[in-house]
Amino acid sequence: MSAKTKKAQLFEVYSQNLQYVRNRPEIELEPDFEEGVVCPQCFRLFDKSALVQVGNLNCLTLEHIPPRGITSNSITILTCKECNDSAGHSLDIDLKKEQEVLDFLNMVPGSKTDTLLTIDNTVKLRGTTVVTEKGKIKIHIDDSRTSPMDLSGLEEKAKSGMRDSDINFRSHSYRKRRPEIALLRIAYLLSFSKFGNGFLINPALGKVREQIKYPEKIIIPHLGRISPTPDALPVGYYIVNDPLELKSFLIVFQIKARKYYVILPGPTHPGIDVYEHMKVLMDQKRRIDFNTKPIPEAPFLTEESYALAPYDLFGIA
Repeated sequence: MSAKTKKAQLFEVYSQNLQYVRNRPEIELEPDFEEGVVCPQCFRLFDKSALVQVGNLNCLTLEHIPPRGITSNSITILTCKECNDSAGHSLDIDLKKEQEVLDFLNMVPGSKTDTLLTIDNTVKLRGTTVVTEKGKIKIHIDDSRTSPMDLSGLEEKAKSGMRDSDINFRSHSYRKRRPEIALLRIAYLLSFSKFGNGFLINPALGKVREQIKYPEKIIIPHLGRISPTPDALPVGYYIVNDPLELKSFLIVFQIKARKYYVILPGPTHPGIDVYEHMKVLMDQKRRIDFNTKPIPEAPFLTEESYALAPYDLFGIA
């Protein structure tokens, strides 16, 4: 299927789903419009003309969740070009670096990481460290990223055998909190793809969107990523129903061989405060124990009776 056809199909599905939400008497949306879709991140409204980019104007794009540069197992939604591009630069690149580092630390054959190699605190060599198919480590020095003086210094050190040299190896890392915010965004957009526009009107998600938009700020104290023991839940969507201070959505998804558990606030108490409760537990070094209820499969996007399913699931619609 071509990208043009896929975009048109998704537009029809989410435009109709938005109409189902608008039809509910308790929902008022402005401005009024015949058909259109909302970018789930910035909440801007787009009509069908936005399926084609005109000049530098913002438009609708296909976005793969999780990003295709990290995994081949993705779903596709529509987001605006500005939000899609921004996430790629500010979040996805750090998540990709984290995945590369984790693969390298686990000695996955073929994995690699950017490397800074320092010899006797004077010679600094930049390159790439690779895990070979036989499980050995190879360091490739990149001449284009290493100064001629340091390359000469390496030659001099090599001549002496470097037996008494102090060699320091450092992998280039990712920015603090960025991978977790990227995972939060993935969980948020997966939920939108599952439940549609009715999911977005939960007021507690406003702070989640703000954190995604401004990853350099600390807007929510805990980013919802948990590591339950045992790792027993299959990929899917759940409601945490006990303890009450952690009542929320739980999104379980997989990137490569790694499974991630990410909490999103529900429309009832504790709402956005669930992250504060999680931070308290983390600061106290207490294990986060909870009970969950799986959300059953249903035509959330395509049947009007499910327009406000996220509220129905919490018993308040």
